[in-house]
Amino acid sequence: MQITSKTEYSLRALIEIAGNNGLPMSIRAISEHQNLPAKYLEHLFREMKKHGIVTSSSGSKGGYQLAKATDKITLNEIISSVEETPYMVYCQRKSKEHEFCIGHPCVIEALWTGIYDNIRKYMDSIKLSDILQNINGDYKDYEKNIFG
Repeated sequence: MQITSKTEYSLRALIEIAGNNGLPMSIRAISEHQNLPAKYLEHLFREMKKHGIVTSSSGSKGGYQLAKATDKITLNEIISSVEETPYMVYCQRKSKEHEFCIGHPCVIEALWTGIYDNIRKYMDSIKLSDILQNINGDYKDYEKNIFG
């Protein structure tokens, strides 16, 4: 598994939004604050919106905001929303071609699948709220004001 710029930029953008007191935040503002390419962010936000991580509102004061509380958004959810196949073994991705495998199923496919399953479980245990707490302390007041 490789953490790509898709995951890194998405996480940085969500951290930025979480620190905006529940107000919508534009792609432009996120891009400027985090020094990230706006066009790339647009694509990532479309994917995160499809997966229910963020919502959007239009208009001059519109933008993106979190769709749910930070303790309900997992790192696995973020990764899975922007990465195509984050935990898939090579043999599983290339269903027709197994040019690097010795036989099929690959003799070590179960090993890699088990490792990826453990990584996925670990990523499921990490919440956006945990990441925020490690960065700046407790975000509980933010949560109370926004999500009741």
